[in-house]
Amino acid sequence: MTTLTFDTLASANRMKEKGISPIHAEVFAMELKAASDVDFSHVATREEVQVFKSEMKADFVALDTKMKADFVALDTKINTVESSLKKDMQLMESHIINRLGAMLFALAVFIAGCIKYIGH
Repeated sequence: MTTLTFDTLASANRMKEKGISPIHAEVFAMELKAASDVDFSHVATREEVQVFKSEMKADFVALDTKMKADFVALDTKINTVESSLKKDMQLMESHIINRLGAMLFALAVFIAGCIKYIGH
């Protein structure tokens, strides 16, 4: 475990020299030591942070490149589907127009037959 060294005796003596009562100086020095007992073994060094930062930048660049390629592929698929749908809609429109034309012709023949039948 990596810790900071804190000299409680020297700290308490400096406080006593400044007029703090011996008991208060000793308690305060012990509390400062307790507060400074920090485990630094899990704290990253600057070099480790720089390496991590570089790795993250590289990961983001790779992710950005992949996402751009995915968007291009997706755009291509969308354009293909859109083109196919347009062709299908045009074909359906053509079939509907043909059917309507046939129905109108049949209706005209029916009406003509009704008129001829009523006229006799």
